Amino acid sequence: MEYPTLQKLIESKLDFSNEEQDFLSTIEKRSKVINYVYSILGETRIDIITPLDPEILDQAEKFYYNPENQKKKDTKWLITYLNEYNLLKSIIKKYEKNKEHCCDWFYGYNFENENRLNNYPGYTNKSTKTQKNTYTLYGAMDDNNKKAMDVWQAGGVDAAIKHMITGSDGKPRSYAEMRELYG
Repeated sequence: MEYPTLQKLIESKLDFSNEEQDFLSTIEKRSKVINYVYSILGETRIDIITPLDPEILDQAEKFYYNPENQKKKDTKWLITYLNEYNLLKSIIKKYEKNKEHCCDWFYGYNFENENRLNNYPGYTNKSTKTQKNTYTLYGAMDDNNKKAMDVWQAGGVDAAIKHMITGSDGKPRSYAEMRELYG
């Protein structure tokens, strides 16, 4: 039985979501500069040609959910690892659905049993890109800059720029007004 690898997922060029494409693009870039390109759930290091079989995913989950290992990590990172892991599983599902000769290659691995993965305190099932205050210095920002950062994370850089150069009355702000509010 042949299991998918990160390389096969990247080369598949399937219709992945923007978030999934960003994830695979990051993996592809890493593969050009370092030996291991990804750590499943922050610990199980793999390279671009490591088969993503049920055993390696199960091993990563057991390590991740070990209370002793969780104590060593910051909650923000634990949530980030879980969000990335769920992205990886989503990509694998799409890849497998697209295969013509596919069966359930994750024989014995129950993808539908997601609740045990998503019960980590603080897990919101949202992308880390859309969660508020993921920026390291978010807490040090004034309210105007926090609002601009929230708009940026939710709608992208164009939306943030539009937000910063448009007053609450809908009229354009002067450059001086924008700089006074946002630095």
